[in-house]
Amino acid sequence: VIKPHVTTFIPPGTKATIQLDFDDMEFGYLKGYLGDQVAPIPPQVFDISLFESSLKDASVAFVQPSLSLDFGNEYGTNCEVTFTRLEATKPGSSLPFQLNPTSPVNLNKPATMGSSAATHVDVANEHAVLNFGPEHFEYEGSIRINKGLSDAVNFLTDTSKLNIKLTTEIPIYGRVSGIVKRDTMEIDFGDIDDAKINSSSLTISASNEMPLDAYVQIYLADSTHQILDSLFATNETYIVKASSVDGSGDLVSPGVSAVKFGLDPERVDKLFESKYLILKAKMNTAKDANGTALNVKFRAEYRLKLHIGLLAQFKVTLK
Repeated sequence: VIKPHVTTFIPPGTKATIQLDFDDMEFGYLKGYLGDQVAPIPPQVFDISLFESSLKDASVAFVQPSLSLDFGNEYGTNCEVTFTRLEATKPGSSLPFQLNPTSPVNLNKPATMGSSAATHVDVANEHAVLNFGPEHFEYEGSIRINKGLSDAVNFLTDTSKLNIKLTTEIPIYGRVSGIVKRDTMEIDFGDIDDAKINSSSLTISASNEMPLDAYVQIYLADSTHQILDSLFATNETYIVKASSVDGSGDLVSPGVSAVKFGLDPERVDKLFESKYLILKAKMNTAKDANGTALNVKFRAEYRLKLHIGLLAQFKVTLK
């Protein structure tokens, strides 16, 4: 609404340019031509927690993953999004996304004020991105409205937003090597005197529903969790056998194993000095008869049951 003012004559063949500046304006909506403008998308970083713990140093290959971008546009304008950076990252390396359709992406616009229009964009190299084992997804870029237009009917409200959602669906189906898991168990031998032990051995039995082989090392630690010794002479020992799976990667039967290790007197002494057993396991997915890693499925109900016991012969003096 232009308020009455002193008449201004514009001679034929000329044009008038009017610039309106708004300061601290409170409004419900704007409607009209908003111009051909560019606004930046500030840098955004998303943490991918899946790869920050157990899978941090693992080699993974997922089957049937899905990765996509979804835009929700509440502005009644023609919008074009250009990504100057859109990539998966981890320390020392990165992998760019390949979009379908490619950047710049033209967004759908809502037909009426107060509604939202959705635009779906697939990530064409989703397998490579997720198998890369990223710790972060990062992006930045710009949005251009009314590209190449000198006139249009645009609208926006005081609550209008442009939402960008990155959606990742990872069925736990695939193969992996180098998963590292740790656990700590408290031990207490009570009043047993290790000097009265003639011989001893450690027994470990496992029932494993997960399709993972495990190479294990057990460390002896004092009350401050300082390592005193390890139980196995080699770095890691194959103890836990993977479950059997069918051609679709589903569980057929759990892997059952039982092993027994003799303990020399020096390790027995260290064992009795210890307050904790720290178990470290490096796990890999099951393999076929030719040693090739299989694509397997992990389900929430799968369990690994591990039992550790000490067998000892004592010197007993009867009076």
